[in-house]
Amino acid sequence: MNDEIGTTAGQVWSYLDKHGLTSIYQLRQQLKIQERLLHMALGWLAREGNLVWTRRGRSLYVELRERTS
Repeated sequence: MNDEIGTTAGQVWSYLDKHGLTSIYQLRQQLKIQERLLHMALGWLAREGNLVWTRRGRSLYVELRERTS
């Protein structure tokens, strides 16, 4: 299961890197990922401090955190 979550986290990372700010709903639709697996992958990325969350009305959006070098 960890491999599947890690692979999905990579897919999410790639999508957000290319598209920027995206709703959770749109991520699920575009990547065709089960909701539960998407949430686990987002949790993985969030735990590593890689995500920024934004709420707009009733929708939740996510984007990659800017890297500081």
